[in-house]
Amino acid sequence: MEFSRRWQAAKMLNQKVPYTKIVQVTGLSSTTVARVQRWLQGTLGGYRLMLNRLGHHTHASPHTRLKEA
Repeated sequence: MEFSRRWQAAKMLNQKVPYTKIVQVTGLSSTTVARVQRWLQGTLGGYRLMLNRLGHHTHASPHTRLKEA
């Protein structure tokens, strides 16, 4: 259950939804949402990789784009 809420947050962050709305919709804490955001932008790229594989439009940072190229 926790992962599904974090995955929902990752998709919402990818769509540039504000933290406050994500907290409201998912029930996650703002700290957890911030952590998911860091993971989206991080070098390991697990959330970003899954978003890309599932065909979600991405708002990747230049660093991430270079890594994927």
